[in-house]
Amino acid sequence: MRVYEGIGPHRGKCLFGDSDARALMYEQIGIEPIRGWEQIDREFLRQFDRDMLDWWYSGPWIVYPSEEAYRAAKEEEAL
Repeated sequence: MRVYEGIGPHRGKCLFGDSDARALMYEQIGIEPIRGWEQIDREFLRQFDRDMLDWWYSGPWIVYPSEEAYRAAKEEEAL
């Protein structure tokens, strides 16, 4: 599970998992397909979703590949 840590204007925000990150992203962008998400091809949606997450969180966010990586970075910062 990836962890998204906000920096700059998003400092103090931390999202655990793609589902939380996805929810915030789509809420802020305002994307909602006219016929709903269930009408979209699942494979296309998986790739679109991953690309959108990577793009949206490439700015003022640090994306850790796992909770373990996030916790290790926080422990290192505390030293």
